[in-house]
Amino acid sequence: HIGLIADSETWLSVRTKLNSIVSRENSSSGWGKYTDDALTVGSPLTVAAGATVNLTNNKGVVIESQLPQGTTTLYNGTRITPDEALDVYTMNLTFKAKSSAHAGSFAITLDNSSSGDGSGIVFTKSASTVLAVNTEQDYSFTTTFPIDATTKTNGGLLEIKSISGILSLYDFSIFIVKVHSAL
Repeated sequence: HIGLIADSETWLSVRTKLNSIVSRENSSSGWGKYTDDALTVGSPLTVAAGATVNLTNNKGVVIESQLPQGTTTLYNGTRITPDEALDVYTMNLTFKAKSSAHAGSFAITLDNSSSGDGSGIVFTKSASTVLAVNTEQDYSFTTTFPIDATTKTNGGLLEIKSISGILSLYDFSIFIVKVHSAL
């Protein structure tokens, strides 16, 4: 971007171009963090073996002071809310979980279908429990994904499926970073 500044330009012109570059960079990246304060060890999200449920976050603690310029939120409590098609986001999900099964397994998906029926899978992350039955474990999943027109229109719904065992999930937070704005 600095290559756009000619040697003969005045300071005012250079300052104007630099301000434009900084403004564009500020609007093209930023982040929000959403921590659920309802799902606790005493009141977890419980998912029966074989069941798929929405993985919502009540946004009990929200940090949105670093959102991209012009963005009001990156998550509405049910769905991620991207700015534009062709943007790119990185999302980190952290939580604690227990399973009633030895080596219980589960999968988290981001679904962009309007009905949330699993027909528009953007990504899937799977894991299994490795400690003893009903022993708390910490999980952290990070993924980077582009936004297509469907995800822009419908947003992305997080879902969790317990593949084996009854899964209990709590202390859930979502950290979303917009890493690229569509050109």
